Amino acid sequence: MQKHLWNTKLTDTSTSAQEELGIVRWEYNSSNNEWEAYKYVQLDSSAANAAANGTVLTYKNGYGYVVTDDISASKQNFVAGVAIGTIAKGSYG
Repeated sequence: MQKHLWNTKLTDTSTSAQEELGIVRWEYNSSNNEWEAYKYVQLDSSAANAAANGTVLTYKNGYGYVVTDDISASKQNFVAGVAIGTIAKGSYG
């Protein structure tokens, strides 16, 4: 596996992109002895709310890096994953 130096901690958020949008980050979880994947995304500025820890997110666009919590507004309606922290509308994490 190629090593990558991340600019952010896993749960960091910001108003400007600090990582490449859509990049997948692999982290080893020693408690369950498995690798876990995390994707760096932007929460759509028209999302219903800020995404809180545990919020189900769907893809807003076909590019795979803009997400929303508003399932009715999702054009792709494909589940992107679950937020692992709080992300403000329009922010990155």
